[in-house]
Amino acid sequence: VSALVDFVHAAVSRFSGVIASYHGDHFVATFNAVSSCGNHAAAAARAALALRDGSADAAFGCSFRVGIATGRCHIGNLGNKDVKTFSTIGPAYQHACVLERLTRMYTAEGVATIDSGTVLATRRTCVDIATMFRFRFVDIVPLPGRSAGSAKAATLVATVLEPFPEVQGGDADGNDEEWLYVVAGNDRQDVNAAWNEAFVKLSTDDVVGATAMMAQYKQYVPEVQDSAASGERSAHTVLVSARSEAAAMARFNELLEAPAAKRFADLGRYYASGFRV
Repeated sequence: VSALVDFVHAAVSRFSGVIASYHGDHFVATFNAVSSCGNHAAAAARAALALRDGSADAAFGCSFRVGIATGRCHIGNLGNKDVKTFSTIGPAYQHACVLERLTRMYTAEGVATIDSGTVLATRRTCVDIATMFRFRFVDIVPLPGRSAGSAKAATLVATVLEPFPEVQGGDADGNDEEWLYVVAGNDRQDVNAAWNEAFVKLSTDDVVGATAMMAQYKQYVPEVQDSAASGERSAHTVLVSARSEAAAMARFNELLEAPAAKRFADLGRYYASGFRV
């Protein structure tokens, strides 16, 4: 347990995060809450990838599943005069918890669309890190909120793959205390761009546009695969496996064919199993 806590604390604190609480193997980390962190979405993403990529070499040898959400929360010592504890309350906390749970759905045997040790993030987080990280949308999910369980609460969720290799310097670790964002200045040739745009259009019920973007993605994939095979491209740029690619495409087609009012994931079995938010 000590080795596990040491590992998580090192990864989180390196990027100006704070471990708010932990219970067993479940950790809650905040960024720009207890202490100032300028580019907090990027810092959280880098900490999550450090946990994902470093866990295999750690003494305890286990994989991490991480959920990242961005938004306002109440942070601090909350309670009354008799019972008080340091707590995190708010939609972002709820959403991150749900995403961590959902990693099990997207890595289940036979329907796996992403790796076993993975990082899921909300669309809002992805918008904040879009110029610094490669990510890939995997579904449209109704997260908890005022209209929980309805299409109004649905949002895109993505698996975070890796940082763009050219992002270096102050913004590379999210620890420079600057409230600035890196603006893309070159063509990164990210194969996931067309895939992500297809999901964005689908989330707005633009079926024709989504179909066109997915067709563009299918044309682009062979070029990237050839480039990766020649050593010119990062392995994360290419899809993990033919099986996961087929499962991801099947999920996209399910959403494409679904009625607009039903174009999101059914989380019923997770809520029914005792997890409530």
